[in-house]
Amino acid sequence: MRSVTLRAAAFSAAIAFLALILASCSPTMTSPHEVFPPNPVPPKTAAPLSFTTVSAGTHLSCGVTTTGAAYCWGTNVAGALGNGTSVGHSTVPVPVSGALIFAMVSSGELYACGVTTAGTAYCWGGDFGGDLGNGMIATLDCLSCGESNTPMLVSGGLTFATVTAEGSHTCGVTTGGKAYCWGDNSYGETGNNSPDSSITTPVPVSGGLVFSQLSAGYRHTCGVATSGVAFCWGANFTGQLGNDNTTNSPIPVIVSGGLKFVSVSGGFDRNDWRGGVLLGP
Repeated sequence: MRSVTLRAAAFSAAIAFLALILASCSPTMTSPHEVFPPNPVPPKTAAPLSFTTVSAGTHLSCGVTTTGAAYCWGTNVAGALGNGTSVGHSTVPVPVSGALIFAMVSSGELYACGVTTAGTAYCWGGDFGGDLGNGMIATLDCLSCGESNTPMLVSGGLTFATVTAEGSHTCGVTTGGKAYCWGDNSYGETGNNSPDSSITTPVPVSGGLVFSQLSAGYRHTCGVATSGVAFCWGANFTGQLGNDNTTNSPIPVIVSGGLKFVSVSGGFDRNDWRGGVLLGP
């Protein structure tokens, strides 16, 4: 106990001595508290953001505030947060660059896309399968080619109502109800019957269907037509196309059961449906 007291006394004496020395050099520093100032008061937390919509992707999430600003959080590999940087991650929302006013956003695996209030589509982040829809794509010789840490305009001049991103492909519904897709097409995810494994700009989904809603799954896509009939296309390893088999399809196939739907949500290897009503008697 004596040794502890001695050490404490010695430490206090040392602080006092150091304070005197510093005071002789700087008249404004006259207190031991100024030599070893207390911890600063933590800054006040910024006002909480108010979101109208959020979207959870594989490694990141994004949302749109009530003012139309887009924010993302999570991984920033390949510039997935869209804030002009391409390293690390963020555990809090950071604003997407560009001062664009968004109506909605959708998060994929390492990228995100959004539609502005004018109906223009933008994407940012990794572009490993043509995900950003701007005609660029990463290659083995240039893995960073095509990726963007700020929003890039989607090619084609289309006016979209919504977009949906998941895995490495994106689809959107235009204001006229037409479906377009782009990105990885290894299993027919873009639905246009193309043999190409990657589609770098929006292509129309086969069948001339008019959709009210689409949802991209990890390797497949499903949508609800304005008639309420559901269609799916792409990978079908576990029956995620819902057409009573496990064969992949590069074009839309009707979901079995004679049901009418109001919405659909695609997941990793399954789908969730809402509002099923039997067609006819």
